Amino acid sequence: MTVISTLSRRRFLGASVAIGGTCVLLNGASPDQPMGAKVPTAGAASPPLPPPPPTPLELKLAALAVAEGADFLGCGDMTGAYALAERVSGKALPANSPRLPRVISIGVRLSEELVDSLPRNMGGYSQHFYSTMWPKAKVIARKLGDCLKADGHRVLYGLSGLDGLPKMAARLSGLGWIGKSCLLVTPEVGPRAAWEAVLTDAPIRPTTAKPMERQCGDCRRCQDICPAKAIPGTDFAEDQPLAARFKAELCEKHRQSFGNIFTDGACGLCLKVCPFGCGQDLLVASSEVP
Repeated sequence: MTVISTLSRRRFLGASVAIGGTCVLLNGASPDQPMGAKVPTAGAASPPLPPPPPTPLELKLAALAVAEGADFLGCGDMTGAYALAERVSGKALPANSPRLPRVISIGVRLSEELVDSLPRNMGGYSQHFYSTMWPKAKVIARKLGDCLKADGHRVLYGLSGLDGLPKMAARLSGLGWIGKSCLLVTPEVGPRAAWEAVLTDAPIRPTTAKPMERQCGDCRRCQDICPAKAIPGTDFAEDQPLAARFKAELCEKHRQSFGNIFTDGACGLCLKVCPFGCGQDLLVASSEVP
C-alpha cells in the first residue's frame, strides 16, 4: 500500500481513508498511529485516546473529494459562527436564512509555477485562479453537496452577504488561519489555494475543536509588497470587521487597473511572498511591482 504523507499537502476528514490501494493520511495521522496517539514510555501516563474512526458518510465525502482532486477537506462547527460572520463582513444576514450547524471546507492548491511567476505573468495567474482552480473548488463543493442531499441532508452553497465564508470555513475546520493579508494561510501551502464551502445539517464531526493559532508573528511581507497599500498589517480578530484589516476598495481599484481581472491579470503578490507558501525566499523586489 502506498502511503501519501502530509508532504502530499492533502488533508481530509477523519483519521485515514484507503482508496484504490492508496492510503491518504488525514490531518497528519498515520494508519498505525492515529492523530493524537503517542507512543507510551515507561512510567508515563496513559496516552490520549485516538479519535474515533470516520463515519461512513465522512468516508464517502473524503473518497469523493479525493476522486475530484481536492487538496484540503475539513468540517467546522457553525454554531455561533454566524454572528462572527456578520461582524467580520459588516453585513446582516437575511432573517429567514437557515443557520445550518456544519460547514464543509474544500481547498484546491494553486500552481506554484504560476504564483512564482508573478508579477510578470499576471494574466496567466489570473486565468489559472479564476477560470480553473476556483471553478474546480466550486464543482467539488457542488458534488459534495449533491452527495449530502442524496442522503437526505439540507445543503446550502453559501448565503447572500456572507463575505469570506470559504476562508472562515477553512479556519473553523482547522486547516489554517486568517493571515494579515486576510487570506487563509495553511501550514502546507500558505495562501496558495482556492477555497469553497458547503453549509449542511449533516451529522459530520468537526475536524478541530478550535481554530488553528495564527503563525504570522512579526512578518509583514504581504503588507510591504502590496502595491495598493491595502494591507495595514493588522492581525485577525473576531471582534473586528474586515475593513479594519483590509482596504478592499484600494485592492479592487489596483486590480481593475489591469483590465479584466479574470483574463488580463490579477495581482497575487501577497500569495507569492508568504513564507508559508514559497519553497524559497521569493520576496519580490520593489522594482518588480507594477
